[in-house]
Amino acid sequence: MKFIISVMLLLLSTTYSQNIKFIEVTGTANIDYPADQINWTVSLRKIADTFEESTNQCNATLNNLLEILNLSGIDRNDIQVSPLQQGRYYEQDYDRRNRIFKGFISSMVINFTLKDMLKYSDLISKLSKSDEFENINSSYSDSKYEEHHKETVIKASDEAKKKAMYLTENFGKKIGSILEVEETNNSYPNPFNSSTSLQYETPVTSGKVSYNRSVKIKFEIAEN
Repeated sequence: MKFIISVMLLLLSTTYSQNIKFIEVTGTANIDYPADQINWTVSLRKIADTFEESTNQCNATLNNLLEILNLSGIDRNDIQVSPLQQGRYYEQDYDRRNRIFKGFISSMVINFTLKDMLKYSDLISKLSKSDEFENINSSYSDSKYEEHHKETVIKASDEAKKKAMYLTENFGKKIGSILEVEETNNSYPNPFNSSTSLQYETPVTSGKVSYNRSVKIKFEIAEN
């Protein structure tokens, strides 16, 4: 008996869902927020006749960089230093048929965040005075990611609701309850002017972070 009742309830539920009239719409929002910090990546690489020598050179360059960051007011908690990587270093000969041993290499990667944008020019100036920091990459970022993500998603859902309302009103209907909500085709913020180069004569500190969010909503169509 319980099995029969369960089957009947399932059939009723399926029939009811099949009889529901609905409209499915997608709302999209794209909002640009000013960047308030810059993420940096600096790669250090030293090649010498011995592992010890290349390690010492790499550590000396690291200490020099950390001193610059400290003078620029960057908190130590905003600096991450990767473990030291070591290996033998080879180069190809002129016809690329043979490898030529050139020494021992030590390398590491330093990531840090500049939160005071006003110190950008001073920091880039300090870094440019040393020829040891050749491989530098940076990108703008947003410290209020969660807040701005939420605002953009809500705006996207508002746009979906507006679209559903004017489409149903055009046919003399109105929207009812929400049947489904799905966040779709969303990506991480894309920074504009995202690279920093020591070759820039005039450092540029302007930047924006773009949030692009889409929300798909299925509304029940109700009678007026």
